[in-house]
Amino acid sequence: MNWTQKIFKKISLNNYIKAMLLIFLATLPFIHDIFPADSTERFMGFRNTRIFLYAANSNIFSLIGWYLVFILAKEREFRFAILVPLGLQAYQTAGYVFNIKKTHFFEFEFKFAAIIIAAIFFTILFFRGKTFIKKQKLTDE
Repeated sequence: MNWTQKIFKKISLNNYIKAMLLIFLATLPFIHDIFPADSTERFMGFRNTRIFLYAANSNIFSLIGWYLVFILAKEREFRFAILVPLGLQAYQTAGYVFNIKKTHFFEFEFKFAAIIIAAIFFTILFFRGKTFIKKQKLTDE
């Protein structure tokens, strides 16, 4: 048995799938390079398919990054604050994928107001829940 067979024998199928998924996710922002740049047909409000893929995949890549940060911040006090960039990135990605770029809901003012309102809402929920837990601990003692 040569050295490559020994290595592949130790890699389980589950780890192999995870590795392939990570490699695919790492290539998301670069998938647009497969398509030719000289295409003149419009695609979902973009000048061509290549530009759409670049915008959408870059946003999906960023969304996955913020989601992983949110997951890894479990049991941390600042976790609720990660919902703001996560929500903003999800909204931006949905705007590109569902082609709502030219609607009122995709304008800067609306997005900014929605994120500020969401941030205030999540902050209030977080601190209300925290004080509720403290009050419960005091009554239990």
